[in-house]
Amino acid sequence: MHEKLSRGMTPHYFARMTSIGVFCAVVGMASNGFGQSPTPTAPSAAPAPAAQAAADDETADSPRTPEEKMQARFPQPIRVGDLVGQPLLDGMHATIGYVSRVVRSGDGKIKLIVPYRSWFGWAKLDGYGTRDVAVPLEVVGSMGPALSSIDMARPTYDAAPTWVAGSDKDIPSGEIIKIGLARE
Repeated sequence: MHEKLSRGMTPHYFARMTSIGVFCAVVGMASNGFGQSPTPTAPSAAPAPAAQAAADDETADSPRTPEEKMQARFPQPIRVGDLVGQPLLDGMHATIGYVSRVVRSGDGKIKLIVPYRSWFGWAKLDGYGTRDVAVPLEVVGSMGPALSSIDMARPTYDAAPTWVAGSDKDIPSGEIIKIGLARE
């Protein structure tokens, strides 16, 4: 029937494996830039418009405001009631606390109220060493079922004052607000 090669491989099997190997090699070379023209390295080559805009943002005299940064994160609508209870994570994906309230200050700024303590922020121990911290919505991004503290580092929470209601008013749970997106 079929002439046997080493260890029981038939010529048909050998041809199939060889074609799969060649295909993988071609795909591998294509993904590594094989066959693409090199980028010009001449000093007269101008950077792409998007790269130039990013460079201008980094070298601008005044840094972007938190509101401008939030607008760059593609704000998406979310119901206020869906934010309450969500964990707020730091840059290492450790839980800072859970959103207990969403309020609007007298000047119209939206804040997330998070019971915070520097140790064991993930533990829901109401009243044991926690204090409410007002987190501006502009420094937070949504990562699906969790929120990420993007522009407010954990030491900032330690130094933040304890939140007191004052002129801040609770936002109804059915109201729709916008929150920027975050990525892992």
